[in-house]
Amino acid sequence: MFHPFILTAWGSDILITPDSSKLSMLKVRLALSKADFITCDTQHLANQMIHLGASKSKIGLVCFGVDTQKFAAEGRDPYLKRRLQLPEDSLLVISLRGLTEGYDVETLVRAAPAVLHEVPQARFVIAGNGSQRSYLEHLADSLGVAYSMRFVGMIPNDNLPRYLASVDVYVSTSLSDAGIAASTAEAMACQLPVIVTDVVENRRSR
Repeated sequence: MFHPFILTAWGSDILITPDSSKLSMLKVRLALSKADFITCDTQHLANQMIHLGASKSKIGLVCFGVDTQKFAAEGRDPYLKRRLQLPEDSLLVISLRGLTEGYDVETLVRAAPAVLHEVPQARFVIAGNGSQRSYLEHLADSLGVAYSMRFVGMIPNDNLPRYLASVDVYVSTSLSDAGIAASTAEAMACQLPVIVTDVVENRRSR
């Protein structure tokens, strides 16, 4: 192994993976013990790594920031709804998390019928890719809400600001986050109301 060996913890690799099997626990503990320095973006993640055997003196907090010149409400794209083939009076809800089980976008899809019952003009922009994409598209169809959803795949970083500045609500259904998710902070910088799961850092940010 090369040294210095610097390890960065992202969230589920520390908060969820070690509990999935004894082998996973062993691998995580080994990686933490071999690291010369470990970075993470929140104290509760640092505490969990210490619980798993990491040395407190080797852990440093590095918090992410947002470029508020780039992510701002003024960057609205007046043609986004037209490109997505959505009515001009649509109220857009966006999800930017991966389409995998840990991000639980299924909850958003299953909530859509109830949302549409109350707000018929709501439309959902589902960004990202992952192993559940086909399943989620079929689920939307089976629930009768496929017409209201646009699965747009990965949005290039340069295009994210105009998407966030052009929608009405941001949603994150993630089951686990280390610190506040970058996309959540970027949505807030664009002055969007955010609906997020009640995980630790989201709870602290209220």
